Amino acid sequence: MSLGTAYPQISRRTLLGLALASATTALAGCALHRPDSTASGTPERPALPSGWRLLGSSSARPGLVVDGTPVGGLSGLDYNPITGLWWALSDDRSQRAPARLYTFDLALNPHGVAAPQFRQMIALRQPDGRLYPGPSGWQGRARSGPIPDPEGLRLLPGTDLLVWTSEGDIDRGEPPALTLTRRDGRAVDELPLPAELVTMAQGVGPRNNQTLEGLALVPGTRQLWLGMEGALKQDGDLRRFTRYDLDGRRAIAQRAYALSEGPHGFGRAFIGVSELLAWGPHHLLVLERAFSITRGFEVRLVLADTRTGSDTLGQLRLDPRQIQPMRSTVLVDFGQITGAALPRIDNLEGMAWGPTLPTGERTLVLIADDNFLALQQTQCVALVLPAGDPA
Repeated sequence: MSLGTAYPQISRRTLLGLALASATTALAGCALHRPDSTASGTPERPALPSGWRLLGSSSARPGLVVDGTPVGGLSGLDYNPITGLWWALSDDRSQRAPARLYTFDLALNPHGVAAPQFRQMIALRQPDGRLYPGPSGWQGRARSGPIPDPEGLRLLPGTDLLVWTSEGDIDRGEPPALTLTRRDGRAVDELPLPAELVTMAQGVGPRNNQTLEGLALVPGTRQLWLGMEGALKQDGDLRRFTRYDLDGRRAIAQRAYALSEGPHGFGRAFIGVSELLAWGPHHLLVLERAFSITRGFEVRLVLADTRTGSDTLGQLRLDPRQIQPMRSTVLVDFGQITGAALPRIDNLEGMAWGPTLPTGERTLVLIADDNFLALQQTQCVALVLPAGDPA
């Protein structure tokens, strides 16, 4: 997501420039905004769950160019355990270069995280082989296909396929999309989405640049969870997470999600769900990302139980008084773990399971969308946690 849409009167570049340049102290350590547990009367919870630890962080070299394209805007992330390669999806809407993917190496070791080493750019193509058009196609010229806003990415194990989401362009009548693509970048199918996620009318439907941001693959299945970054216009503040069956090409369930609250709240900053990741068959890791001029980026990791909450599939409008959201628990407030190994928090938007360590522990890696701004970073953050799934 481009954060300028949260403050439409300010351009994205001006907005982030103000936050990153004039609020350096806020970004240099979100720990400056740690909750005051004494004032609230609530005991401060541990910075990380039991058995978890921060492995470290690193960033790509500024101004990096791969295969003639600028590396940036990385919003989707996944890992191939067979090849050891990481895959990242850029949210460049064919503005600076064609809509595209990257592969890269990311070395994780007991001492930290090496800088990502990018290998290849893969251009996304339509089923007929054409590149996706950019926004200039709106300027009176005939369009040669949908203009994508790529966000979520998952590799489908045992196949040569991946699936990715586009937020579309609601202001221009372009709906969100879910696309099945070969790993060489060529699309093979655009999958139908439930009506409530794509219907656009007065006071109804998705908000511009706040649509399909999260994408999770349920382990051992051909099913996905699709996460809306923002609430539909008619849904108050409830986000919708939709369970989707790839073989049936249809949604099979949907849950409402309420953003985390309490003494560790984000205050009045814009908040969105920037990624989902399945943890076992019944839980989702939800990445909540907040941004404000005064506080910069703040990021929180939440565990949601998909067995709970009302099924909202097919409901055009949600009444918060009649809808029970999924049960969820805040696991990590990244502002509480800043320090030498994580000096700052950037715009974390992608998340994937990484390799299992020799100790049997799991690795969890997050990547930041730098918005193609020199003051931001393509940041990689790695956590280590015990093996096993939530109960």
